[in-house]
Amino acid sequence: MPKALGDLDEKLLERLRQRLAKRVNVSFNTNKSYHRIADFLFEKTHVNVSQSTLRRVFQYDSPHSPTKSTLDLICQSLGYYNWEDFVEKESELNHFDLLQVISAIQIGGISSLDEVRKQVSKFIDSPSLFNLLEAIVDASISQRNISILGQLFELDGVFDYRQDSLKIYFFTHNLVIKLNKAGLMQKLIPHFGASEKAREFLIEWYVDEDHLDGYYYDLLQEYKKHKTGLESKLFYDCLMYQWAEFNKLSIRQWLEPIREFVETEPVHPIPKARRLGILMLEVESQKLPNSLKNEVEKYFDQINDDARIIAVLIIVRLLFSKRRDLLIQKVLEFLPYSNEVGKDIWTRINLNQLKIYRAYVCFLVGEFKKSHFILGDFDPLLVNNYIRESIIRDYEVVVELVKGDS
Repeated sequence: MPKALGDLDEKLLERLRQRLAKRVNVSFNTNKSYHRIADFLFEKTHVNVSQSTLRRVFQYDSPHSPTKSTLDLICQSLGYYNWEDFVEKESELNHFDLLQVISAIQIGGISSLDEVRKQVSKFIDSPSLFNLLEAIVDASISQRNISILGQLFELDGVFDYRQDSLKIYFFTHNLVIKLNKAGLMQKLIPHFGASEKAREFLIEWYVDEDHLDGYYYDLLQEYKKHKTGLESKLFYDCLMYQWAEFNKLSIRQWLEPIREFVETEPVHPIPKARRLGILMLEVESQKLPNSLKNEVEKYFDQINDDARIIAVLIIVRLLFSKRRDLLIQKVLEFLPYSNEVGKDIWTRINLNQLKIYRAYVCFLVGEFKKSHFILGDFDPLLVNNYIRESIIRDYEVVVELVKGDS
């Protein structure tokens, strides 16, 4: 039997319907329409296609997907080589349409939130969707349009796990920079705090530790107002502890709930790593009590290698802030053997940042040549943007230490 295409792009299929309807001058509402389409296909391809087969393609409520061979025949009748050729050419046209829209927005701005929704919906499947969003952001900032900027995270299908996470990350990074430079971030904080998507993709994904004493602190306060639960409370308490520590304020009100935390429901590994780092930081003797030692070991046993790399980085950065040297060495032992070849960008960034602390440990144990080598391999451009300032600061500290002993 011919194989059906189960995962068709409905927007491309709709364009095929429109192309054929225009060419044959039919509307798909009558039996006569399908008869005329069948005649047209036979005239162009010399292949008979039944009306029931055509309904699979053109009836919106059909429970069946059209077969590849049927789609190929329809595309051939319209002058394409096959379905793949149609998809490729339509995608190219869609890209040029998008470039036109971007240019129009850059020249004339964007008129309303409804227009934003319309254009985003039109290009939601385009690989260049976030280029369109960048143009919308630039125009909205220029127009000081808070109503559009405040609804960015509510646009359907944009901040979604089906989208490329890297594109979301860099879009969010650029958005934060632009809003802060334009002096608009403070006006938007209430909007972002109230938005479920912004809480996830801006506040939880983009933990801007470099601005924990600035706009990100205010974002966290809005976050706390709107999001409750075990995980979100731990996330908030840990970052507030770091804020208080940075400002040399009392940490007691944050430290107590961190110590008393019990995982009564599943919690993401990242806030748990931050909590363990804080608990280790509070151990003055640098010798962990057995209960904490066992908790740390159990935590690392339960996560995969990529999660281990992230967790080690979070914890050693905290420990380095108070030079808990013995504990830094212990935590680095949990780092899985891994090189950067073939790794995704996130893992390569984290492994690169960990070179600073690996070099520091080598310095501590007298392996000066190895420390020099590791530091020389560190790439200052391959750093997480939301902790860049603190990472580079730690790097410069270790460089000075190593220089002093060379």
